[in-house]
Amino acid sequence: MFTTQHDDTLLLRFSCVSLTAECTQGVRISVNALVEQGYHSFIEIGQTETVRNRISPNFSHLIPIIFRIDLNQLLKFVIYLVDGSSETIIGKFGEAELPLFNILSSNGKMSIPILSDSLKPGWSLNSAPLLNVSIDAPETSRNGTILQFHGSNLNPNNGFLTAPYFTLSLLPNDERETKATLLYRSEIVHNTDSPKWQEFLIPTKFLSSSSESTLEISCYNYNTNSEDTLTGKFTATLFQLLRGAGSINRYLLHCAARKKKEEMSIELVKIDSQSNVPSFVDFLNSGTQLHFTFAIDFTANNGSPNDPHSLHFIHPHQSNVYMRALHSISLSVEKFDKLSRLSLLGFGAKTPPDFEMSQCFALNGDLNNPYIRGFSEAVDLYKRASMSVLQYAPTEYSNVINYVAKHAKASVRAFKAGFYFVLVILTNGYIKDTRDSIDQIVKASSLPMSIVFVCLGNQKHPIGGGSASNINKLLRPTLKTENITLQRETVTIVESGYGEESELPTKVLANIPRQLNLWAIKENMNPSAQVPLP
Repeated sequence: MFTTQHDDTLLLRFSCVSLTAECTQGVRISVNALVEQGYHSFIEIGQTETVRNRISPNFSHLIPIIFRIDLNQLLKFVIYLVDGSSETIIGKFGEAELPLFNILSSNGKMSIPILSDSLKPGWSLNSAPLLNVSIDAPETSRNGTILQFHGSNLNPNNGFLTAPYFTLSLLPNDERETKATLLYRSEIVHNTDSPKWQEFLIPTKFLSSSSESTLEISCYNYNTNSEDTLTGKFTATLFQLLRGAGSINRYLLHCAARKKKEEMSIELVKIDSQSNVPSFVDFLNSGTQLHFTFAIDFTANNGSPNDPHSLHFIHPHQSNVYMRALHSISLSVEKFDKLSRLSLLGFGAKTPPDFEMSQCFALNGDLNNPYIRGFSEAVDLYKRASMSVLQYAPTEYSNVINYVAKHAKASVRAFKAGFYFVLVILTNGYIKDTRDSIDQIVKASSLPMSIVFVCLGNQKHPIGGGSASNINKLLRPTLKTENITLQRETVTIVESGYGEESELPTKVLANIPRQLNLWAIKENMNPSAQVPLP
């Protein structure tokens, strides 16, 4: 099964307020997690200790739970009456249910009424005993690693001025995954072939997903009017870097230029640890809100909507690939907004009433207010648009990226932090000219936003027209435009075949926590200093 990288382990802490007298003999809390949504089936994940002689007990035993951004993690807390001398469960006092995300988005603590048959007749929610739930995070989850590198003899020897920079990536362990994860891109140091780059901070958990994880450092030379050239690269593990700075961590480059390997190297000159590095969970606790915008590809590459083989064909009793993807992802992400709001855009079609070509239009007809509520309205508006627009060409992502980027830029300018924007582009992935899209991706890489391309296809209309090479160019760590360079990883590309829609929420959301976290570190954003948005 596909799993997210670097899931956060949280610790649940409990206390109760104003239990009945019968609870003084002993009370214990069982924590249960939902495992089957349709059957409302739960499995126990832990119990607190038994506390006696208290009607408002505090429990010291913390219950660990793994937070999954892609799941709607409903928890059920069962309060048991316990014989204090034998530790035997006598019966159930009451219970309460609460989604884990609700606790996270409420500053990490909530109080909820305990529903119990033991309460006196006439009780109300206002007089019911309370269960207090709060979230702690292990200190290790906030560990960071500071790194600094020095290069030697990095002359590209290709006629260009020397301007080296490097990228740090985590290589995949899974053989089915071919894309490396970009963790850091250094600044460019001009007019030297032996640069000492600035030190940088990375949350330690991102540097290693297992004991076999491999890091790759690639050195490039920045070229003003042409593609940057690869000077060379090397691989190492976090455990090798932890041996310390100096010659023990000096690495010869596997060269792409003509120089001998022995002449070009990169050396680790500083490695240190830092505690209290903010995590994704810290940002959620502090009030950071994720806002999702969906953009749907209505270009002719998807096939005529009247053709049963088209990706946009509306069958009276069956969902097409766009409907299934939209339903699956939106159902999973609507929890991030208290009102279940999403923005819904389209591109690549001529729209009524004038049927002028548009590369960015709102499916509800109001581009100034494209918000809709929940997956049900999203699917209904999609079906209506599919039957009313005229599919056209070419495929162009830049307009919808720019639309979301404007909102991200405005939020930073007005509030410093508080919103993080996620653009999910549902597309067949067939694009000929990527220049404008690359320009907008590079500009967006300095903003609080992520872009996820969800590539859809079938046998008659394969993803990317049979080749995803062009759309995969959007993942390159060397992207630049108008002498502005890519600041960080912003783009994720996932593919979905028939019957794989249930895995889409996991794939779409897998990189969001890391991308938000690394953006915040790069911009020196502290969650406690954020100004909440209204």
